Amino acid sequence: MRASQLNARIEVFIRSLGTPHFQYFYPLAPVPRHAGKPRFISRKRAEEGDSEARRYLKVHEFRENVKLLTKNIYKKDPFTGPVFAFMEFYALRPKSHRKSDPPIMVETRPDAKNYLWAMEDALNPRYETIKAGGGRKSKMLVWPGLWRDDSQVTTFPIRRWSDTPGEVGIRLSVWSIDNEAAS
Repeated sequence: MRASQLNARIEVFIRSLGTPHFQYFYPLAPVPRHAGKPRFISRKRAEEGDSEARRYLKVHEFRENVKLLTKNIYKKDPFTGPVFAFMEFYALRPKSHRKSDPPIMVETRPDAKNYLWAMEDALNPRYETIKAGGGRKSKMLVWPGLWRDDSQVTTFPIRRWSDTPGEVGIRLSVWSIDNEAAS
C-alpha cells in the first residue's frame, strides 16, 4: 500500500470520529525519549559536556513545556475512561530533502515510538514526593494530566513528517471513547 493511500484511509477514519474532545498544535520541536529508565541527572553533568545528561535534560525540558502548554489550555478534569489519541509529529527536514519538495513521511531515526513515549510521559499526571511529619514521605499531585494514566489510550496512531522549520511541532487530537458504543 502506498503512503498516500494509507494517509487517505487514516483521514477518513479520523473524520468518522467527529470533533475531538481535545485538540492542540504544540509549537515545540519533537524530542524523542531514548530507551532506558529515566533517572535523576544533574544540570552540572550536562554543563560539563556529558552527552547522555544533555539528552535527559532535553527530554525533561520538553515534557515540562508540554505540561505547561496543556495546563494553560485544558482546564477540565483528566479523561477517565478509554481514549483514542492521534499524533502527528512535524520534525526538521533532513538536509538531503529539497525545500521545494512537499513534506515527506520520515523513515530514519529516531523512531516514531520514541516521540510518542515522550509525549505520553508529558501528558500523564505529575506527582512530587514531599516529606510528611515523622520522617514519612507522601506524594502530592502537582498536575492532574490530560488522562489519569497512559494505559487508558487504547489506540494511538502516529504520523511523523519532515517539514520546514516554520511548521515544526506536534498535533495532538484526543477522543473519549464511550465503552457502551464500543461493545
